[in-house]
Amino acid sequence: MNRREPAIGIVIIAAGLFILLGKWGFFSFLGGTLWPLFVFLAGVALFVLIRFRMLPAVAFVPAGALLVYGLLFMLCHWISWGMFAYLWPFIPFGLAFGLFGYCQLDPYADRRVYMFAIALAGISIVLLLFTLFVSLSVYLIAIFLIVVGVFLVFGNRFGLWRR
Repeated sequence: MNRREPAIGIVIIAAGLFILLGKWGFFSFLGGTLWPLFVFLAGVALFVLIRFRMLPAVAFVPAGALLVYGLLFMLCHWISWGMFAYLWPFIPFGLAFGLFGYCQLDPYADRRVYMFAIALAGISIVLLLFTLFVSLSVYLIAIFLIVVGVFLVFGNRFGLWRR
């Protein structure tokens, strides 16, 4: 028996398993379900390479963006894409997060980049709050009307109306 025969056998078994799993739809399931995780892990990989000084600090801009986008897409893909209508302000926030991380890691980063990152993050938060307020305004109006109605109906019984 040749020493290469077991290695060739293992390669043939692996090829057969690969083809069988492909026919069963395993890889389409992974690609169709876990793709947001791959985006997130790409950001983590870039971050690890930056921390070990294998990449410059400016690489944190795409790393931070990929981290935020990966989390956003995981939420939307695994729960409901309808959430994206409310969470879209995290798109500019991803860029702001990456720029902010770059400014924290590079002592020679321009102060204007730092200010732009802070401004972009602030705009993203304001847009998120505005989006949530507009989408929830009907519920807020309904709750306000209920509270006012309860106050008007039961105000005399609890001594809230003084004459």
